[in-house]
Amino acid sequence: MNCRWHRTLICVGALVLIGAIPSALVAQSPPGLHAAAAALLSTTPRDGYSIRDVASEGDALTVCLSVPVEALSADNWMGAERLVDAVRARLLALPWQSLSVQAWDEESGVCKPLSDFALHPDVAVPPQDLMAGIPLSVPDLESAGTNTQVAADAYPLSLAGKTVYLSAGHGWYWTGSSWRTQRPVYQGFIEDHNNAEVVTQYLIPYLENAGATVVYARERDWSLARAIADNDMGSPTFTKSGWWVPGISGPGYGGGSYLYALTDASGAPTAQATWSLSAPVQGRYAVYAWVYPGDNRVRDAHYTVNHAGGATEVIIDQSVHPRTWRYLGTFPFFAGTASVTVDNRTADPSIARAVI
Repeated sequence: MNCRWHRTLICVGALVLIGAIPSALVAQSPPGLHAAAAALLSTTPRDGYSIRDVASEGDALTVCLSVPVEALSADNWMGAERLVDAVRARLLALPWQSLSVQAWDEESGVCKPLSDFALHPDVAVPPQDLMAGIPLSVPDLESAGTNTQVAADAYPLSLAGKTVYLSAGHGWYWTGSSWRTQRPVYQGFIEDHNNAEVVTQYLIPYLENAGATVVYARERDWSLARAIADNDMGSPTFTKSGWWVPGISGPGYGGGSYLYALTDASGAPTAQATWSLSAPVQGRYAVYAWVYPGDNRVRDAHYTVNHAGGATEVIIDQSVHPRTWRYLGTFPFFAGTASVTVDNRTADPSIARAVI
């Protein structure tokens, strides 16, 4: 799992609860940043704009330009997009982490975000009363619960059994000297952050509620704390009962070892492993298990997450996906010790398979 930011994990070679923003992301204000930016912009060809001011606060850079509104609104406001891209490209070598490109407003005498000019009086604005006179239906709140159940029965989990690999797109990247978002501030927000919020808060829940297994290219947990438990840490962090054997297919989590137990012909549990994790603070944490997959792995590994709300069983197919963290779910935890177990139960005991 590629984790540049905060996260929370738990695994069978290892297990985790996550958080913590790397200190590299908390950059100090680069000396002379605004002066260097002004000099760089003034010595390069410009696309129909002039520089009014360049300011910096910490690692945030704000550029104020004089530019005709017609240039911004060209091609359905793609002119504003092109201007931001042009300024960003010319300042790419400087160590800023946040870039805001603004334009001077002659009427107010202040510099404003480019999005403010979309409502310029010279630009046609559609009437605001298009919905006037159209009756709005009022929902029947008393039957809302019944309607919801009817809808759930009528539309089963259409994505059950499907795996969706998902990325929110742009994000933080390392320039060689500092961390930076791939997109600057535009219309009041940074696309890199907004995309991740939309995907995490809306798209992933929609897909999972439809029955899909979502493999996300980023960390979904927003916690600022984490805990990791690995089998190589030994007791009391990791304990086991029954017959467990060291794996020989390759390295486990972090280059260490991993263990496996074969399923029993009865399908009953005869071996169990437990990870004990210490949640730094009370809160909700994403929980992950590290898995070394293979064709001989069990299709229904039974994990039990013991959390503040009780115990939740999660079943994972260990035969698929690469060696990585597998998401078990997000659960509430009290501050202090929590645990996750896995055992060698299986619903298909006809073939002996390995539980990792």
